[in-house]
Amino acid sequence: MDQLKKNNLLHTSSNQLIDALTGCWNRVRFIDFLAEVMSDPFIVKWSAVGIDLNNFKKINDYFGHSFGDALLQWVADRLKEECPYTCRVSGDEFFMLFLENDHAIHNKNAKFLYEKINHDLSSFFTAHAKNPEKAQEFLPLLTMSVVNLSKNTRIAMDKVFTLLDYSVYELKSKYRQNNLTTSFRIYDMSALLPLISTVEENWVSEYLMKRVSELSKALAESNTLALSDQVSGLPNALAAESYINNILVQTDPQKDEICLLFIDGDDLRLYNKISYQSGDQMIRNLALLFKESLNRNEFLARWRRGDEFVIICPGLSIEAGKEKAEQLRAMIEAKTQSWQIPVTISIGLACYPHHGENLDELLEHAELCLTQAKSLGKNQVVFIE
Repeated sequence: MDQLKKNNLLHTSSNQLIDALTGCWNRVRFIDFLAEVMSDPFIVKWSAVGIDLNNFKKINDYFGHSFGDALLQWVADRLKEECPYTCRVSGDEFFMLFLENDHAIHNKNAKFLYEKINHDLSSFFTAHAKNPEKAQEFLPLLTMSVVNLSKNTRIAMDKVFTLLDYSVYELKSKYRQNNLTTSFRIYDMSALLPLISTVEENWVSEYLMKRVSELSKALAESNTLALSDQVSGLPNALAAESYINNILVQTDPQKDEICLLFIDGDDLRLYNKISYQSGDQMIRNLALLFKESLNRNEFLARWRRGDEFVIICPGLSIEAGKEKAEQLRAMIEAKTQSWQIPVTISIGLACYPHHGENLDELLEHAELCLTQAKSLGKNQVVFIE
């Protein structure tokens, strides 16, 4: 594959989401990339690889879920070392793409990877398990099917997933029934397609329903993860930007006002000097206090840096915004007196449309006010006309 073209494909997908546990691509990113691969005229021969961990439920049951998660991460790291186009499809399933225009190279690399992971499994158990000799009971660790594909035979993208699922399913079933001596197999697309066409209709129906359900769940989880701050549980800066931009589109600058409170904690790093756990807990407690001050239509988010928060108040006038900011500042100072280290906050205030007609202009004005609040000795609300 042309290196420039490969770089372009990677760049195109770089803004998509990553599986939080393994660091692999998630299904959404993989589908996006696969669509580009299948439409790329320079990629004539390519291979899709389906991987499923054998006896993963038994491993979780015997060693615990923390061990199982560590094993998934270990496997994922080795898959990614060999192939950057690796996706975690679901719990213990992975898909990979080999894009060099040579099936022999794809097959060789996949076989090497299969053997290496199984060979190195004992070293993982030695490092993570109290009884590493158990590793032998879980070999081979992987079921791996390699499907060689070609542009000479046209195929829909959803059929690629069907081929992978079916090939892994068939290989795993035959291996369990002792009809095969290995859980690795290479399939040619032209030989596999007739098998798919003869699969019972209810199997295909169940497969489709399962995939739709899993994809919907993955999308919901990915969206929540992408828009949430993992420490405070609040919406993050990305969610705040989206909210503000949507509100601005719906707001009439001739009639409506919006106040933005840009909040920064004063000397909150003192909690991190106790421990980072103390710092995280303080952020969670502070977020709860901020939530108490919210009216129904107001939006609270943690901003880009650790001590920063924003509150967006649609329909709030300048005077009402100043009053709300001062009440919030005083409430935080009063309610944290019993904390291990009492907390104060500084607030910069910006109002639409007076200080800007877009997000960047409003943030610039709010940050200017916040900087002045800090220079005045902190624990201040600053509003600049």
